[in-house]
Amino acid sequence: MGLKISRTASMLLSDESKSKAKKYKEIRYIRRDRIHKNPKNKVSIDGIEELAQDIRMAGIEQPLVGYAMETGDIMLLTGERRLTAIDKLIEDGAWDPENDLIPFVIVSLADYDLPLDDDLKERYAILRTNAFNRILTDADKVVQAEDYKVIIKALKKQGYKEMIIGYDDNGDPVSKDISGRTREVVAGMVGISTGQMGKIESIEKHGGDKLKEAVKSGGMSIAAASALSLYPEEDQDVFLDNEDLSSATASSVTEAMENDKWKEMDAASEFSQTVETNVKEMENKDNSFLPVQKPEAYELEHNENAVLDLAGELMNNIRKRDWESALSNLGELEEMLRVLLENDQ
Repeated sequence: MGLKISRTASMLLSDESKSKAKKYKEIRYIRRDRIHKNPKNKVSIDGIEELAQDIRMAGIEQPLVGYAMETGDIMLLTGERRLTAIDKLIEDGAWDPENDLIPFVIVSLADYDLPLDDDLKERYAILRTNAFNRILTDADKVVQAEDYKVIIKALKKQGYKEMIIGYDDNGDPVSKDISGRTREVVAGMVGISTGQMGKIESIEKHGGDKLKEAVKSGGMSIAAASALSLYPEEDQDVFLDNEDLSSATASSVTEAMENDKWKEMDAASEFSQTVETNVKEMENKDNSFLPVQKPEAYELEHNENAVLDLAGELMNNIRKRDWESALSNLGELEEMLRVLLENDQ
């Protein structure tokens, strides 16, 4: 079934945007019920009320972008915030979903001349849009860093040294060098420092599922989550269940993990379990038993063992010449050693 063009809908698009769109792709006009939001787009959206009023008064500045699904409907690639604003207008009775059609540019994933499967091409298209049009939250940065990392590694594997990240006003491609270290390239793509990228990698590598979800849902900052990722997953979960995540900082996480009552209770429980184990050892092994550790000693030994384990991992990565992982290990070791130094003072 063909797509109908509405004279009324064409008036919703600015003359400048119509001129640019015609230069590259034909604009079509589509009913709201044929457009599907993309589940792969996990970037946050805000300011919907204001944008809805702007669209109501001045129309849609730029056409939305999507690709045709097998059903004939359209899967959105660019314009989720605008589409959400249109949904708000429909809810308010200010947009007729039957007659007020939405300007669209239909693309094909095959148009992206990259050695990526359709899933990565789709994620790439979404990233390109979000990179230029949004102020990113910490949750957005984590999601984008994960996607960019996968895409860049796939492109590097195929010998690519540059990646197109958008187009200028003349329609010429804007490229980004991706030949450097992946951590630095991804940090540049997302617009964050390599230090913050190291924190994201620490969350990705050492964070439990509950901690990762807390960051991606916007409930916890990158800095606080990175500090919490230095602790065992079971301790992470206890913190997440008992503390106010929205106000947590790196320093408050460290203080809570070392000093809070629930932490002391957890250490006391470990001490109690150790005593019970030693009593059983004494009964079963000719009255010989292991020395009992105090809770404070247990915590110190636990952290020191974590440092030794990470140092061993660092050495293994150096032997394998996996420099990127080795540098990540160094960053984590620095954080852990700082904690131990503070404990000794």
